[in-house]
Amino acid sequence: MKKPGEIEGLYKIKPEDYSRLYSLLKRAFEGYPEYEDVYDHDPIKSTAGFHMVLTYYGAYNLHFGGAYSLDENMNEAIVILHSDFTDYSDERCEEANCNNEAFRKAASVLTEEEVQKWFDFNVVLDSEEKQLDLPNPHFYVDFVAVSPDHQGEGRGGKLLRKICEYGKSINTPIMLFTNRDDEVAFYKHMGFRVAAQIDVPEAGLHSTYFVYDVQEDR
Repeated sequence: MKKPGEIEGLYKIKPEDYSRLYSLLKRAFEGYPEYEDVYDHDPIKSTAGFHMVLTYYGAYNLHFGGAYSLDENMNEAIVILHSDFTDYSDERCEEANCNNEAFRKAASVLTEEEVQKWFDFNVVLDSEEKQLDLPNPHFYVDFVAVSPDHQGEGRGGKLLRKICEYGKSINTPIMLFTNRDDEVAFYKHMGFRVAAQIDVPEAGLHSTYFVYDVQEDR
């Protein structure tokens, strides 16, 4: 198993930066559609569901993976995790303190049944992902975020290129997915190929999975 280390040309986000990182992620992903159908398009509950993702899986990925930005200003960030750590076992989630104060605060606007619905949805999604034919090992890019004040400046592309260069340097492919059809062309332009697609009808979710191959004949 391999945790990512320093990456040339990128600032490795430190634990003392994590509150700034979560703030950036919340701003960058405001209005993201992932939980709209899960909570019947209730904007408060849908936002809570996504903030639960940021705080629960964010804690996990920061503990077992790494986060990077172009510089210490952190106007953009990318979070990556080695595939050896993507089983999300109860033991590892406890070690990473996924059920942290920020997660509980986000979940506080939901009923107990709605929180369980959130867990059930993510179990289904994780189970579907395990059936995909993805390169093993790989690095999973969980979040690519750019501050709304700096979007359109090419920052996300610069971050992603650095991660792809890192993958090449250690001969490890890069995997990511999106739930937005309008992002497919961007990832193709960055050199990723479509590896798979997942539909979760009960959530109205359509996800496209991409792989950046590191072999010379890519």
